[in-house]
Amino acid sequence: MIPTFSLVSGAALACGGMFCDPGPLEVQVVQNAERIAFHVDEDAGTVEAHVQIFYEGPPDAFGWVVPVAKQPEVFLSTDALFDVLAQQLAPTVRLDQVQEGNCRFGRGGGIGCTSEMSLNAAPREVDVDADTDDAPVSVVDDGQVGPYDYVVLQASTSDALLAWLGENSYAVPDGLSGVLQPYLASDSHFLAVRLSKDRDTGDIAPLGWRYTGDAASIPIQLTSIASAPDLRLEVSVFGAARAVPTSYLHVAINEANLDWFSGGTNYYDVVSRAADQAGGHAFATDYAGPVGFLAGSLWNGQREAGAEAVVAATDPLSFFTAWNDLQLGGSANVVAAFAGHGVAVDDFGQLLTAQDLVEVDLALLAADLERFVFAPYRRGEALFEQPWVTRLSSSLDADEMTVDPVFELNADMAPVDNRHEATMFIECNGKQFTEAPRRLELSDGRAYRFPPTGELGGRTDSELWLARSSAIEAIRIEQPSKHGQPEVIADMTEDAWAEVDGVGGKCGCTPSAAPFAGSVLALFGALLARRRTEW
Repeated sequence: MIPTFSLVSGAALACGGMFCDPGPLEVQVVQNAERIAFHVDEDAGTVEAHVQIFYEGPPDAFGWVVPVAKQPEVFLSTDALFDVLAQQLAPTVRLDQVQEGNCRFGRGGGIGCTSEMSLNAAPREVDVDADTDDAPVSVVDDGQVGPYDYVVLQASTSDALLAWLGENSYAVPDGLSGVLQPYLASDSHFLAVRLSKDRDTGDIAPLGWRYTGDAASIPIQLTSIASAPDLRLEVSVFGAARAVPTSYLHVAINEANLDWFSGGTNYYDVVSRAADQAGGHAFATDYAGPVGFLAGSLWNGQREAGAEAVVAATDPLSFFTAWNDLQLGGSANVVAAFAGHGVAVDDFGQLLTAQDLVEVDLALLAADLERFVFAPYRRGEALFEQPWVTRLSSSLDADEMTVDPVFELNADMAPVDNRHEATMFIECNGKQFTEAPRRLELSDGRAYRFPPTGELGGRTDSELWLARSSAIEAIRIEQPSKHGQPEVIADMTEDAWAEVDGVGGKCGCTPSAAPFAGSVLALFGALLARRRTEW
């Protein structure tokens, strides 16, 4: 069974279109995604990938095969890295409300309500008898990292590779043979991973690998055999410059389709539809800019001192105290490290009692904490030393997973802010608040008329706004490259401006909107066919 990937869940809240308390509101939005972080080091000629893994099923059914361009160095990553990225790089959608003039019976000083959303898993023996120069499968590396056993293979045919995996007790899903062909043709290595003996699925932690290269790539074609519908991809790329998709298109979303009244909880739906409007193979940039503000989020001097205290502890009580003082949380890395010594921790990664450590070899436990926890935290923190980070998102159905996304660094393209802001103006001018007309203004100047709150007739502002059903999801579709500015494939700015009178009971769509969207799809269909041929 191939593992699946998902984003941490949370609750969605909304300020609403009526009265609300002043001040910003931030909520976490429930989403599922494949979450990957890359470091592209062009000077060293290396790429580092960190992948978060979530898996449901029996431990002996866990098997994962990942194509890698070159022979990889395998290491353990940490959930904490992805938590930081989800919290700090996610888009925010903010609606301010401003009172123009004085509203009778309204709140004095204007309405300062804002709605803001932050779109925020002893080693088995490996049969190496087939490892000869003439063998159809070669084992080029094997070992254990964290809770995993792994092998790095090269194969001449998919049948030979699948036979080797089956003979060596790797669980292999049906339908894998066909999607292996592109990777075999490019002489890729295959990283095969399974849980070590006596390890449980609760020990599953993020995995990483480093290899020679100058571009980051997701082997999405292999994912297609076990993908959920409309799988969302959340990709962070660290490096010397902004990262752009060069095998896919890039889209800028139409902010008029964001649900400003629920804190933008439909943000990823808008991104998904924008990617579909671009033919299905496209990413939006959620953020691109400096990384410095993340420094110390994972590891700092205080945590290094705490780790040293853990290693230096020679009795259960001092070990208990030093570990709990670290407060690193109950990640899979922490659970796996302690589980290997028969010790349980609570949901926050805290030891239950010092008595639990009486029969434990503290030196060996400290060594495992170094391998499972401290080293992955330090490695994740090292990503924050890069000048830039770019976060991109998209979604794909299984039948769209025909081309692997490739991301390269482009030093010529500008930063991208993750903040989306709009303002609702209440045109009081002596009227009662519930009788005052309203207008919503986007950051690009587009303004939309809204009826007074007293005339909503049981509808919410979200319902009224989303009923517009704009056909323009991607306001711009472009093809980036490694250098220079992107080639603009389609620019729908003028058509988007033509829709500004569409709120307040009207359709919100100009007669030309739907045919225009169709022409974009037709144009991209031809472009995509050409690009697929090149691949």
